[in-house]
Amino acid sequence: MDIGSVVELIQLATTENPRKAQSTQILDQLRTSPDRWNVGLSLFLDTQNETARFFGLSLVRDWMQCELLTSPAAPSTLLARERIRTSLMNWFTEVLKMLVADPSGLRNMNDVVPYYMSSNAVSVVTLSIKFDFPKLWPSAFAELQQLGYGYGLLGIELVTRVLKELEVEVVMFSETRSKAEIAQNTAVKDAMRESTIILDMVTFLCQGAKHALGAQRVDICAACLHCLSELISWVDATLVVQAALPVVYEMWQQCAHSSVRFACCGCFYELSKKGMDPVAKVRLLHSIQLVPLLTQDARIAAQLTRSDLSDEECQEAEKVSVLVDMLVCELVGCWSKYEDSVCGGSSASSSGKSSKTVSPVNMSSNDGGDENLDIVTCIAVVVPFLQALLPLLMQCFTHQVLAVSSASIPACARLVALLRAQQPRAASLAALSATNNNAVFLAEHYLDSLLSGVYSKSQYPEDFDFEAAAEDELDLEVEAKGEVRKIFVNICRVRPDRCLDLLNAVMSAQPQPFSTAPYPPLEAALRLVHAFSECGPAHNKLLNEGTFPQLIRALQETDIAQHRHPQVLLVYFELSHRYIKHLPRDAILRVLQALLGRRGALHQDALVRGRAAYFALKICETQEGKNANVLESVYPQLSDILTEAASIELQSGFTKKSPVSEASEIYLCEATALLTAHYTSLHSSSSSSTTNTNSEVCGGELLRVIVDAQLQQMHHALCLLQEQPQLSEALCATLTRRMGALAGLSKGYSARQHPGAAAVFETALSAVVAVSARLAAHKQLRGKILVYLHRMVNCIGVRILSYVEAILSPLLAATDTSDVDEVVQVLNQLMVEYTVQALPVVDALFLAVVDKYTTLSSALENSIIACHGAGPHLHTERLTLHRQYLLYVQHLSTCQCAATLYTAAHLPRLQSILYDVVLQGLSGGAVASDPPTTDTTSAGVRVNTAYLSNTDTVDSVPVRKGALTIVNGLCNVWLLQPSGLALTPALMTASPGQVPIGQSGVGASTANVLPPPPAEIAQAYREYLLEHAVPRVLHSLSAWATRNSQNNNIHSNINTNNNNPNSADRTQLNVKDAAAQSVLVEAAILLRSVFVLLNAQGSREYVGYFTNVLRSLQWPDHRIQQLLQHLAAATPLGTFKDAFKLFIRECSN
Repeated sequence: MDIGSVVELIQLATTENPRKAQSTQILDQLRTSPDRWNVGLSLFLDTQNETARFFGLSLVRDWMQCELLTSPAAPSTLLARERIRTSLMNWFTEVLKMLVADPSGLRNMNDVVPYYMSSNAVSVVTLSIKFDFPKLWPSAFAELQQLGYGYGLLGIELVTRVLKELEVEVVMFSETRSKAEIAQNTAVKDAMRESTIILDMVTFLCQGAKHALGAQRVDICAACLHCLSELISWVDATLVVQAALPVVYEMWQQCAHSSVRFACCGCFYELSKKGMDPVAKVRLLHSIQLVPLLTQDARIAAQLTRSDLSDEECQEAEKVSVLVDMLVCELVGCWSKYEDSVCGGSSASSSGKSSKTVSPVNMSSNDGGDENLDIVTCIAVVVPFLQALLPLLMQCFTHQVLAVSSASIPACARLVALLRAQQPRAASLAALSATNNNAVFLAEHYLDSLLSGVYSKSQYPEDFDFEAAAEDELDLEVEAKGEVRKIFVNICRVRPDRCLDLLNAVMSAQPQPFSTAPYPPLEAALRLVHAFSECGPAHNKLLNEGTFPQLIRALQETDIAQHRHPQVLLVYFELSHRYIKHLPRDAILRVLQALLGRRGALHQDALVRGRAAYFALKICETQEGKNANVLESVYPQLSDILTEAASIELQSGFTKKSPVSEASEIYLCEATALLTAHYTSLHSSSSSSTTNTNSEVCGGELLRVIVDAQLQQMHHALCLLQEQPQLSEALCATLTRRMGALAGLSKGYSARQHPGAAAVFETALSAVVAVSARLAAHKQLRGKILVYLHRMVNCIGVRILSYVEAILSPLLAATDTSDVDEVVQVLNQLMVEYTVQALPVVDALFLAVVDKYTTLSSALENSIIACHGAGPHLHTERLTLHRQYLLYVQHLSTCQCAATLYTAAHLPRLQSILYDVVLQGLSGGAVASDPPTTDTTSAGVRVNTAYLSNTDTVDSVPVRKGALTIVNGLCNVWLLQPSGLALTPALMTASPGQVPIGQSGVGASTANVLPPPPAEIAQAYREYLLEHAVPRVLHSLSAWATRNSQNNNIHSNINTNNNNPNSADRTQLNVKDAAAQSVLVEAAILLRSVFVLLNAQGSREYVGYFTNVLRSLQWPDHRIQQLLQHLAAATPLGTFKDAFKLFIRECSN
């Protein structure tokens, strides 16, 4: 393809025309061509179309990045590399010659070449150096210097761009680099270190910076210094100090431009942070006199006292703050090392060295080694440096520009850590100060400045707009305030007395009244008061006695709750909740009234409303069993809020929104429930029986007012829905909120303790029935109805059973895979709570539940087939459905509701249920690969037998356990109990033949025991158990364990193969996993149940049965005999489980 055709394709691909797609496809093919570098180079050098030239360079760069890592030594590749680097260097030379010769005085390359084009060309040259130096292009850096020295500022600018790009490609770490690329990068750096290239580059950059500054090209000067700082990070420090530092110092002192000083500061930073021994680092800092340079700089002092800095000045101040922070951390680390060696500490112990205490006196001996002598020598420098830097650090920390102050936070945190370490060493440090001419650094001396800075930096800017602020800007402010708060908390844990002094001072300094005080200092003071509680249990006395509780109580006497700023209100609410135990009853009432007033739950700010409602609920919870008259004081406010929230939208025709959000309304409803319930309980427990009745009625009536408001609006919404169906979306949202409110109002009630309230909520169930019948398809509404039903189980007691069928039937029909479990969970809860009494409801909904799970599971299986087994999420969804279904059947079998399985209407479904339990459940969720075949038992019940040859597929430990629990439960209620047998802990210690009679079985209640099932059902299940279930259990566990023995890498109990859903080697039995062991426990229970069943009256039928089954699984005879012995000896379940686990593991080998 000729170059002209490629240019035409590029033009077609970048404009709207009929051939655009075709042209793009051809260009995509060109991008994968092995010869694309040649086409790209021709496009760049021989065409005038800018788009084509850029595309050509992209082809060259892509080829170099791909091919030079895979086949770098191929002859064709070597020739291509030479041509590429020669062509690009020649091109740059021609461009520079043209710029230098231009009489109009063009200032930079961008005047004739677009920046994006030159950047691409620079990237290609950089890659050539990366891959060809030193072997193929040993003169690379010499040629670069030629360009730099030969073409003045334009050449200097070009070389700095190449060196900066080289830093990214060769020096900078990246996880995406291959081993070959890392090896090549290392070779480049080693070759540079072993020659004079680094010195040449450092010298070039220093001279370039001076030349650019003399020519008033501040941008090129700063670029040279930036490039120099990147070199400093990985070259020898001595070379930098000798060759570069004098020039950098000269730039720092002579140039007032912020961009140049910023770059100089970057050089200082890279040099100071170089990894080395602390003693060597101190010596370096002393030799270069960096600390005096910074602390005596008038420009720094001026910038750190100004808030009106330009953007460039902010960057300079931030870089200075970063440098000061790093220097302080380095010097504090050196001092800490010295302090540990002198006073004894954790540093030596933690490193595995002796923590022997060494004094300055005996350091002169050889017992400390040269290292200790070096430390002592350096301390004379470290302490003055720290004393000089700490005021500068505090200026940085308290600066109004967030970036400047945030940069100094690590050093402040390090100072607090030193304060904590020095607290138990106070006496030793005092003695050291006396013997060491006061050359001791004590963090305590800077505590006042640090606390003052903490208070200052806890304040938001006066003009900070929380609503208008960009998300990242707000995040930075919040993050910085959080770090400052951590510093304060850590100081509280060391010196809470000083922190308490600060709190008293800042709270006393707030202007009165608090309601009109400026928000930044007041909000910051409140946040520090809130954080003080985290001072630790060692200071509980300070928290609970004396000044601090008085401060909290005094705060509640002010009018702070009337402050207009949302942030002040938010922290006040949180603070009041945290310290509620310090407040008397009248103060608690004032707090609650504030939370429910116009500055709280009815505030115009949504966040304030939500938090006020939440803390109202939390404070009500703290008053449980206390302050019986709280309800009378705050109930009118709660009632007004909730009544208005319930009615305003409908009454206004949806032109007005509720004054509280949905979440806030639920919080307030739950608070109302707590207050009314506690009101009733407290009065009932402290009054006569007559008064009890009155208080119960009173509590119920108070609640009824709010509940009736919800019901009236629900009735109104249902009527509007019939008249104006176009409002269905808004009306459903309203009904959803009303249902959520009803659920919240019912929290904490029980039918036994609050019969009056139970009657109120039972009245609401009629409305719930109507809503369910008409709007079951609305998913959010379904969820709220189900929450309400869950609450009603405890709230109105067994009377809930009269409503469940009418409510759940339409809800169940409307559910999908995402929420069918929520409906069935209500039925499970009813079975657990009411056992036999729930049987009529369970029986009425049984077919609906089974059909729903069948329909949903079949739809998922069809989807899996349609995508040819792909889509792991479909397998996961199907497995989740099956686990939910088995859990439902498990409740039937263990909560005395198994009778529903053999009613006349449901008996035909028993076969499929047992099939699901055995084939899929005991296999961990397997899907049969062939249609199930069936045999007919002597009782006429058809049972599947295809599972015996089925291969386990998708596996789930919970599914296995659920299936085993079902088998055990049905065995207990259909076979053992009717025979007068039971599998109880007593059986596990009984002698053979001494089977307890008449005891309740696994998972069953002793009350309301059902009559035994018909004899034909019991016989059919016995055959199913012995012929199918038990063999399948043992076969499945053996296969499970076999996969484990074949794969010694046990990762988890589920390991889905996304590409092949029918892979048999997909899971392993991890016998150390608690969930897997629970499966083995259920299997052990099943075997013991069968033993009891087959050993009735000492018949010993179990011997022949287990022998035949286990031999069919190829168990060795000696293991079979051991298992039979354990069964016959009635070994305790724990021991039997361990033995069974061992059998499974060994028999699989």
